[in-house]
Amino acid sequence: MNKRYLYIIPVFLAIGFVLYSPGISAPRYGDDFSIVPEGNLKEDLVKIWTSPYIREMFYRPIDDTISTIIIYFFGWNTIPVHILILLFHIYFVSFIYYVIIKLGYSNTAAFTGAFFVLIAQVNVFAVGSNDTIGTTLSCCFSLTSLWLLYRAAYDCTGKFNLKLYLASLALFTLALFTKEASVTFFPLMAVLILVNDPFFRSINFSGFKKILLISLPFLLLFIIYYFIHSSIVPIQPSTGSDNYNFRLGLNVPKNIVMLLFSLFLPVSTVRTFEAIQIRDYKLLAAALILTILFAVFIFYGIRKTKKLKEAIVLLGFIIASFFPYVLMNHVNEHYTYYSMPFTALIIGMGISYVIEKPKGFQRTIFLLFFILIALVNTLSVIEKSFQMKETGERADFLFAEITPYLRQVPHNGALVMVNPQEKMLKYSVFRLPGFETMRYAQFYIYKLAGKNDFKIEIVEWSEMENWKRPDVLMLKLEGDKVIPVN
Repeated sequence: MNKRYLYIIPVFLAIGFVLYSPGISAPRYGDDFSIVPEGNLKEDLVKIWTSPYIREMFYRPIDDTISTIIIYFFGWNTIPVHILILLFHIYFVSFIYYVIIKLGYSNTAAFTGAFFVLIAQVNVFAVGSNDTIGTTLSCCFSLTSLWLLYRAAYDCTGKFNLKLYLASLALFTLALFTKEASVTFFPLMAVLILVNDPFFRSINFSGFKKILLISLPFLLLFIIYYFIHSSIVPIQPSTGSDNYNFRLGLNVPKNIVMLLFSLFLPVSTVRTFEAIQIRDYKLLAAALILTILFAVFIFYGIRKTKKLKEAIVLLGFIIASFFPYVLMNHVNEHYTYYSMPFTALIIGMGISYVIEKPKGFQRTIFLLFFILIALVNTLSVIEKSFQMKETGERADFLFAEITPYLRQVPHNGALVMVNPQEKMLKYSVFRLPGFETMRYAQFYIYKLAGKNDFKIEIVEWSEMENWKRPDVLMLKLEGDKVIPVN
């Protein structure tokens, strides 16, 4: 990167820390407690790489190794985790800026695209959580791998660069062992080879053979990873009705539309969801209008710069990056994180034109609108960061409340926590009413109890009668107080 552009890294760093500082110490909750070390770091690390010690559905040894080491050295203090994830995010944003510059786009295009990724409210889940080291780090590995493959094919000497290619393979391997979603980048690499004309000119054999030859090692790496995954993890991907099950149906186009909408939505997804639930049509209309206008401005800029074909390819990359998640019954907004490099380029291409080219009043309108989009995103990021911190603090409070009762759970019995009768809004990791902050935290509850000879269930009020048995300790909420059910 040219030295005159290096100033942008501390700028991104400062903005990122300001935006996410409200949640920098957000406590763990939910599946943040998927990792609860057993007391011997060496043994725990061996188990992470050789057994389903932590996860029964996923094999993410690099992610789990980093998380385990942090817990061993810092305990349940989450500040180191948040700082690390934020640093990964800053690298990701800075590298996007670098790539856009290197692709020949203007500094304005690079800055607006990367800046959007930095402040996008849809990224709060990925950047503000305690257990998304895998998401952010695997994206860093994957994007760098993708870029090195591009540079290997389009080397300045006009020849295929084997060193860059091998580095791309190595980073792709690291990405896979960090989080399996990185497999998304394999077909994107094949497409990248296909559309990279200079690469075709540098080698003499046919296009199909080129794609096959260069893609084969990436495919082989994925097969090796999947074989290891399948031999270690007991629960394999399957079809069904569970949230993490796959299904081919209307869920696929619905998921694609939802993820695309959330990508360009400047208003907090939490507020938008709540507006849908309580029928706040004014907020919904405002969110929809802002999103549509944002998309129209981007399309206008792209059409004026005559880069519609490039934008269509990038849109295809965005949709491809949603796989395999769009095949699931339920998607989370943090699945959009893998699409951010392509989203940034589309936004940079479109917004840079409406900022640079128009004159006078028209330019002022465009600038004011872009500032509005940035401001709404920024406020949404801060608000969602506060919400995650409040949710974590509520989890801490509830853990303290249930701890005195844990010794009373019968041997081989069950701890049943009953959610309040009043229906409250629930959304992703931001709105978790009742005991929902404890769902998936069974290992931490066992640690608090000093034993693991009982089951843990979180049930709705309507199911309470079904659980009234002698071998069950049932707890409910009365206001903010946890009390046993008589």
